[in-house]
Amino acid sequence: MSGLRHFSRLKRFFPAVKKSGTLNLTSRLRLESLDDRVVPALTFHPLSDYTMPGGKDLLVPLTAIDSDGYSVSFSALSDNSSLTASVLGSGPSLRLTVSGVDGQSNPFTGDIVLRLFPDIAPLAVNRITSLANSGWYNGKLFHRVINGFMAQGGSADGMGSGDSGLGRYRDEFHARTTFVSPGLVALANAGDDGNDSQFFITDIDVPLAQMPQHLNFNHSIVGLLVSGFDIFNQIMSTNVVAQNPPTNNELSRPIPNITIVNAEVFTDDQNGVLRISGPADFVGTAQITVTATSDGGEVQQTFTVTGTLDTINDRPFLGPIDDIRVSAGSS
Repeated sequence: MSGLRHFSRLKRFFPAVKKSGTLNLTSRLRLESLDDRVVPALTFHPLSDYTMPGGKDLLVPLTAIDSDGYSVSFSALSDNSSLTASVLGSGPSLRLTVSGVDGQSNPFTGDIVLRLFPDIAPLAVNRITSLANSGWYNGKLFHRVINGFMAQGGSADGMGSGDSGLGRYRDEFHARTTFVSPGLVALANAGDDGNDSQFFITDIDVPLAQMPQHLNFNHSIVGLLVSGFDIFNQIMSTNVVAQNPPTNNELSRPIPNITIVNAEVFTDDQNGVLRISGPADFVGTAQITVTATSDGGEVQQTFTVTGTLDTINDRPFLGPIDDIRVSAGSS
């Protein structure tokens, strides 16, 4: 619409004011240009403060998005030389489109993104990737949800039983990677070295004292929730009933079902994972500054990490032993 046409329309809504016996419109109405508004392309989700036990690594999700689609990179600095902060290198991620009804009876459908750790659990990442690429997870359920603990899914029959047909495989443990971080992705199993298709995601809103460290070196940690926290909280809030009475009366089966509509493995160039490490005797605080950078700008976040003594007596485990080839007659 031209300025004159716009002006003529405004005359119909604003009564004229008389000045010296004549109509004076231009003294009241004036069209002015607006200043340009610059909307930042890069946004970086605020980081919370954390408490971590000495000798065990803290894994922190770095959640960002560049609205123009540019890749986001991260760097981190610690102001305490006793704690190191490093950004994990690139790796595969799993996007789950999930549908259900939350505890307030609100239907929801949305994505959660899980960054996988092939350097820590290569067998598990290969299995999850294979199942997702084949479409096996599509239509499967989160069949077990315990608020304050975890959400579990990926079983063949939707009730926690059955298998993928690909066979069981061994546990994969890393001495410093334990259940002291929120939103960890780990394998449900049928006992030691009994892994197949099932996985669980630990709750994101619990303090260190309530994190499930009884699972340390019982369940392989294979990833971290890095995006879709609102959807995950809706999963965790869902109404539940007994699993399978009278044999299993655990109140954890979602009503109605929470369904994995689609599972997709992709390379995530927006979000990242920060690993914070310190010695076993570290007690104190550190300020960690993380910088997110893309062609759309640069954003910094600073948060506090408090170190405490580790009071958990973890289960021992035996790591893999490589095959050894020697020549006859040698030691």
